Amino acid sequence: MPAVDISRDVARGIVDISADSFVAGLFGTLHASRMPPMLRRAIRAINDRLDEVVVLYVGPDGEEARTLLSGLSVLDAGPLPAKEVSIHLSAMDLHLAPFSDGVSTRRGSFLAGLQQGVPSVSTRGPLSDDRLMEKDGEAFVLTPVETSSAFVDASVSLAEDDARRESIGKAGQTFFEKNFTWSRIAGLLTEWLNDTVPVRR
Repeated sequence: MPAVDISRDVARGIVDISADSFVAGLFGTLHASRMPPMLRRAIRAINDRLDEVVVLYVGPDGEEARTLLSGLSVLDAGPLPAKEVSIHLSAMDLHLAPFSDGVSTRRGSFLAGLQQGVPSVSTRGPLSDDRLMEKDGEAFVLTPVETSSAFVDASVSLAEDDARRESIGKAGQTFFEKNFTWSRIAGLLTEWLNDTVPVRR
């Protein structure tokens, strides 16, 4: 996805969300594997602790999002082109992205949040990569899939800590840039080919 270099305040202006709001973000489907009941608990807990909480949902399941989060302020952006997704992610204060089998490097919706420097909370489980597990607590926060209260507590804790969110957002973006940009992937592939494929003369 193209990363739009845009500040959070400018993104808020484009998306039409007040600069004073706290934006809890969701990106992707709301399939059962995304653990909707746990998402609801986390967002309601954040709403109970902070003022002016807005849920920004980007994806195809807007009706489900509004039903899941009834009584809360939900902005349903719908499915969007890649550039618009990038702008909407930039407007988020916190990206909530749990997976029932644990986050892995194949989860593009999670990586998109890191790409935009959005502090993210996800889950660790049987499919979670060692590469991600090593950065838990530094570039993002992971909680055990089997403990919903841990996800809720971690989400609230990060929502209430501006400095830690900033630190984690920057570290997540750095982690993404070092590992998942096309130029980096192409470079690693080239290195591997040079090391393993015999040169014919």
